[in-house]
Amino acid sequence: MNPSAKMTHSPGVGADSGIADSRINAATPPLSSKPPESSSRGKPVYVSNLAKLRHRLEEQEGIVVTQRELAVQLGVTETTIQNWEYSKVGAVQFQRVIRLCELLDCQVESLISPLPSDEPMDYFDETDRPDWKTHIKALREQKRLTQRTLAYKLGITEMTLKSWENHHKCGELIARVIKLCRILKCPVQDLVELRE
Repeated sequence: MNPSAKMTHSPGVGADSGIADSRINAATPPLSSKPPESSSRGKPVYVSNLAKLRHRLEEQEGIVVTQRELAVQLGVTETTIQNWEYSKVGAVQFQRVIRLCELLDCQVESLISPLPSDEPMDYFDETDRPDWKTHIKALREQKRLTQRTLAYKLGITEMTLKSWENHHKCGELIARVIKLCRILKCPVQDLVELRE
C-alpha cells in the first residue's frame, strides 16, 4: 500500500470532530451541487441560426449577405463569422446576450451606448475604436439583482459579469449583435435556437 494513500485518524480531527483534516481534504475534491462543466446532461443546447438567417434573407427579400460582407460590416474576420455559424461559440455568446436581456427585462439596444452606426466596424487601432459604455450594472441594480445572482442565472462567473459591467469588450460584442440583427433583419432571439 502506498504510504501517502494511507489514511490516518488523529484524535480530535476528522469527520466525527467537525475539524477538517487537511491531509484528507487536499486529496478529496469538494462536493458540488453543480455538475462539472463538461457535463451537458440536462443543459439546453443552443445552435446558431446565422446561416439560416442569411439564407432566409436571400430567399424572402433577394438580399445576399455573404460571410465576407458580414465580417467587413462587423469588423471581424471571415473565420469569426464561420465560427459563429458552425460552432457553439457563437450560439453561446448570442444566447448570453439574449438571456441578459430577458433577466434585465430590456431590449438589446438598452444594454450599451452609443448604438453602432450603419458604417462598417473597421478600426485601425484602439484609439479609433468607440468607447462602448454598457448599462448592465444600472439595469441590474434597477432589478435589485446582485452580481452573484445575475452571474449565476447567466451561467457565468462573478468576475466575468464584473468585466462585462466595467469594460468595453462586452459592449463591443453587444454592438456587433445589434448590428448583426439590423443586417439580417431579425430580432436578437432569432440568432439562436434550442436543439431538440
